[in-house]
Amino acid sequence: MTQDTFREPVHILDSLSFKRAVASAGEALAFLENRSAAWSKHRGDALRDCRAAICGDLGAETARASFASYAEAACICLAEVPLAAGEAIARKAGSGF
Repeated sequence: MTQDTFREPVHILDSLSFKRAVASAGEALAFLENRSAAWSKHRGDALRDCRAAICGDLGAETARASFASYAEAACICLAEVPLAAGEAIARKAGSGF
């Protein structure tokens, strides 16, 4: 686990409407750099915070919160991603993956 890794990923829909889990400031930064300037205030804050987290000047969870705010403002944040069917069944049965 690196210094820019989030405790929990931010689940989003990417530009092709595929579910994606963003698990670090580096992944968030790469995503943000490939997006248009839409939602520019939130995007600008997230870009700044992700860069700072990668450099170690800011905590990863602060960058995560900033990226999550951007994702919510851009209407691409997924509140909850359902488990794969096999994993849900296994958890219910009490076996671990």
